[in-house]
Amino acid sequence: MDKFLSWNMYSIHLTNKLKSHHMKNVLKGVLFLALGGMIICSCSSDNGGGGSALGGSFTANGTTYNLDKGFIVDEGGEYDIILTSSGISPVPDEGDEFTGTGDAVSIIVISTSATSFEPGSFTFDASGNKVPGTIEDASALINIDFDTETVDTDLEGTGGAATVTLDGDTYTITFNITTSSGSIEGNFTGMLTELED
Repeated sequence: MDKFLSWNMYSIHLTNKLKSHHMKNVLKGVLFLALGGMIICSCSSDNGGGGSALGGSFTANGTTYNLDKGFIVDEGGEYDIILTSSGISPVPDEGDEFTGTGDAVSIIVISTSATSFEPGSFTFDASGNKVPGTIEDASALINIDFDTETVDTDLEGTGGAATVTLDGDTYTITFNITTSSGSIEGNFTGMLTELED
């Protein structure tokens, strides 16, 4: 009977030890998965492309405004690059019509290619001669409501320059446009959604 009790005691001790060892392995596995999940999550918050965030901003009269969306309209060799804040969207099936409220920048450039938009450097040319590689027109609309057709500030460009580069589907646009009351300076990185004229 002593042997039976001691074997039962040993069996209980061994079972508890195995359970304890099993729990340690389970805990190690859970900790390993949690650590792996944290590493994956921290890597996935990287936006790719060298970690640069998409979107941009512009500054006018000392105030900075966000640019969250980009569009491009082919107007027959003239390309209207339209950058907007998040509250502005194109009207479905209405070409280059917009709805909503926010801020926007429009830069109309003349492509160096007769058949498609070519990224590059563009300088302002108010002559209206549609010279390839130039900016024909530019403006910033601050606090525009497309639905009521009202705008707090409309800054018309009189000079300046813009640069457009393309990497895959991602455009990078930098601009410094002079106006009668200062300048419109900013940048945008992201896709440009094509809209019909």
